[in-house]
Amino acid sequence: MPFTTREAEVVAKGASRPEIQRATRIPSPAWACSSSLFMGIEIGVGLLLMRRLGLWKRLRAAPVSRALLLGSRIVSGTLIASILLAAIYAAAIAFFSVRIEGSIAGFVLVAVSFAILTSTMGCSSPRSARLPSNARPRDSRHASLVMLGGAWSRDVRLPEWLQDLTIFVPTRWAIDGLEAMTWRGLGFDAALQPRLRCSPSAPSAAGRR
Repeated sequence: MPFTTREAEVVAKGASRPEIQRATRIPSPAWACSSSLFMGIEIGVGLLLMRRLGLWKRLRAAPVSRALLLGSRIVSGTLIASILLAAIYAAAIAFFSVRIEGSIAGFVLVAVSFAILTSTMGCSSPRSARLPSNARPRDSRHASLVMLGGAWSRDVRLPEWLQDLTIFVPTRWAIDGLEAMTWRGLGFDAALQPRLRCSPSAPSAAGRR
């Protein structure tokens, strides 16, 4: 061979191996929340298809209440969203070294709560779109929640006045809660109350304020 090869660990200047591993884990909550929200649009499309095919009228003719019909759709949508979040994190754990370093119960609580939000928003989509073909382009609420919640980019890149408005966006708190339960390694109490969003370089100090 005209040359020799050797294995060497490539590490950025001033960064340790754990810091680099942690940086690869940070986008996981954003991927999970954005995928779950866009899946919620399909729940609304399914309801619109049921209405257009006459299935909803047949179900309404049965001796069950409307609340039971909508509740069953919300429960089924919540289960689907929960399975999707579990699958995303299973892949992240297997391929990207993501670990639930905090409370497992807190992680489940945040994930299920966000799955309920996804399902209820999806079931409300038929009110904003009459046809299944119009549901996806017209229902911009999901994209707004993804963008303002920091799933596409950290909210520190937004204008200051818009950053103040993100405290009313549930996606932001879902991402913060999943981050707290994974790479921040916080306890169950972090899943019950909002925390100040911290930078990846100093998670511990800012996360416990």
